[in-house]
Amino acid sequence: MGFKLVAVSTGLQFMTDRVRDELKFDYALANRLVSRNGRLTGGVRVNIEHGAKHTILARIYRRFNVKPHEVIAVGDSEGDIPLAGTPDTR
Repeated sequence: MGFKLVAVSTGLQFMTDRVRDELKFDYALANRLVSRNGRLTGGVRVNIEHGAKHTILARIYRRFNVKPHEVIAVGDSEGDIPLAGTPDTR
């Protein structure tokens, strides 16, 4: 039907990728564990900070060439509240 499904999480990418793969989402974005020479370093590369999902939503608008009125966002925590508004798409 032309829908795009996107998972955005302030959690870790390996879990978001699993959701993407099992549920056949089009795209997933989360924070990544840092590894060097095949070993975890204990660090995390933060792609999504708490409270910053509205900026990620703007990136998704551009990536999939959609407008705010064409998007439905569903969240389950306080950090998802900004998804209910229109992001700054500058």
